[in-house]
Amino acid sequence: GDETRWTVRGMLGSAPDALTIPEGSEGRALTASLEAAAMRSQMEGAARRAGVARVAGLIPELTGDVHLLAGDPAQGGGVDALGRNWNVGAGFTLALPLFDRQQGRVREFVAEFDGLMERYVGLGIDLRSLVRAARNRLASTHARARQYDAVILPARAQVLEQTVLQYNAMQTGVLQLLEARRAQLDAELSAIETRRAYWTAAAA
Repeated sequence: GDETRWTVRGMLGSAPDALTIPEGSEGRALTASLEAAAMRSQMEGAARRAGVARVAGLIPELTGDVHLLAGDPAQGGGVDALGRNWNVGAGFTLALPLFDRQQGRVREFVAEFDGLMERYVGLGIDLRSLVRAARNRLASTHARARQYDAVILPARAQVLEQTVLQYNAMQTGVLQLLEARRAQLDAELSAIETRRAYWTAAAA
């Protein structure tokens, strides 16, 4: 559709005079990380499981049952239309958590949580390190691009201009003139490369 109708905007622009670095980029990188969000969800799940196991280890377990038995009418009890004797009974079991308080399961979930927390902290350190490296790369490429645009290219153009004047006055030869022109072209190519490096770093 329309998303395929793109065109090249033009020549690669110069680096801006002032460098703008977004504030709080490290925190925003950690918030936007899908891997960090997955780890946070896993830690929440492990914490909930540990809490449930801890509570389950403190609550007595109570089970009950009701049974109905059909037997011989001579044994007493109610008799139905078919002459069967019905005995009704009930019972319950109470298990007190004296020895098994789910300590093993609680420690398992706590260890899982601790491991996830350590990995989460490590991931945060890695992400912040990547952001700092990208920020330093942006500052470095911006400084180099501004140096080429503001100092090196004008100096090379002035050298070439003066060399042309010296050549017209027969004070220098054609080889010196070609060398000055070659140096200017090399500086222009290097300036284009530094611009590319700056815009790549800015996009990153």
